Amino acid sequence: MVSATPPLRHSEVAATCVRKAHIHNDHAKHLFASLQYQHEAIRIASSSLQFNVLAIVDTFDGISVTSQRELERQTKLLNGVGADLELISRVQIHVEFMSNAVRKAIEGGERHRTLGDYVSHVKMKQVAELCSRTHGQLYDAHCSR
Repeated sequence: MVSATPPLRHSEVAATCVRKAHIHNDHAKHLFASLQYQHEAIRIASSSLQFNVLAIVDTFDGISVTSQRELERQTKLLNGVGADLELISRVQIHVEFMSNAVRKAIEGGERHRTLGDYVSHVKMKQVAELCSRTHGQLYDAHCSR
């Protein structure tokens, strides 16, 4: 510290300035080293993040392609529900798979049972409608990406 009262000694002023310059230089060196460490840490973190993002993107792309194919397959299945319900009304069930009472009824002249007799068209259409709504939401969500 330099005295504020005269006489000022130039050697004291010079020594104080040199001391302050060394302190300032030490702070600047410390700050520079700290910034270098932070820069290196950010570079490492960025590189790691980039690697992980690329891995996630690759995984997502694989899932996306598979899910797109599955959504298209489900669309075809849902579009064919009406035809499937019509088709099962034509599939006759072998009498060996029927109960004794149904067998006797058929032998007594009733019509032969079909698979459609055991499937509720109303419930199947309700299920198909619910599936269509869910499918539409999934399809919309997938296509919006």
